[in-house]
Amino acid sequence: MSFDELLPHSANIGIKKQEALELLTFDKGFNIYIVTLMKETTTPPWGRWTVLEDNIDFKVKKIEVLPGKRLSYQRHFKRSEHWMVVKGRAKVTLDGKEIFLDEGNYIDIPKQALHRIENVGGDLLIFIEIQRGTYLGEDDIIRVEDDYGRI
Repeated sequence: MSFDELLPHSANIGIKKQEALELLTFDKGFNIYIVTLMKETTTPPWGRWTVLEDNIDFKVKKIEVLPGKRLSYQRHFKRSEHWMVVKGRAKVTLDGKEIFLDEGNYIDIPKQALHRIENVGGDLLIFIEIQRGTYLGEDDIIRVEDDYGRI
């Protein structure tokens, strides 16, 4: 299938031709390209997250946090997380302790630890989250504080 034959399908999900071409060039394969386009993206009030890989015992997300916004102060009982900042500056609160992370810095979030991340910079904060555990569902979240009334 040529790029021009593929474009009408990709246009239906809001992708631009230039973006589709970059994906085709980078991924070098039609099957990987379709998988890339079909990734789950969610837009909570603080920004957006996209699932990059979803496996039975790990999940990888790209998380984008708008300037001045933060996620809820929360804990998980069945998973730990590893966060690496790839763009921007973050303030992480981990069991009451504040830790600042710049691009390239990372932190491990143990199971059951209270945690949150906040964008303290003027630009978009992007970090990669790797979840590991026995259950990775979005309902394994206990929120203790939330700026958006989701407790």
